[in-house]
Amino acid sequence: PRKVIVFLMIQPELTQKAAVKKILGERADPPAGDINLTRREKEILKRIIKGKYNSDIATEFVISKNTVKAHVSNIIKKLKVKNRSEAAVKAVREKLV
Repeated sequence: PRKVIVFLMIQPELTQKAAVKKILGERADPPAGDINLTRREKEILKRIIKGKYNSDIATEFVISKNTVKAHVSNIIKKLKVKNRSEAAVKAVREKLV
């Protein structure tokens, strides 16, 4: 705890969690290049960028709409965005697919 307080005094813009991770030598957030999307998530993200609906993606890959929904949810979490539109924008800007 004492190290965290000292660290936060030196770098007050850090959150307590980020300070602890920094002290322990861990990254608080992975850099954009470290976003670890699966092959299927990348395929689905490409379809999202093209404006495809979950039902269209499900039909194309012969999977259920719920499976597509789960992949989209995972993509949103991994990219740390709020919705599929933001995921598409981030993927294009950062050349993730």
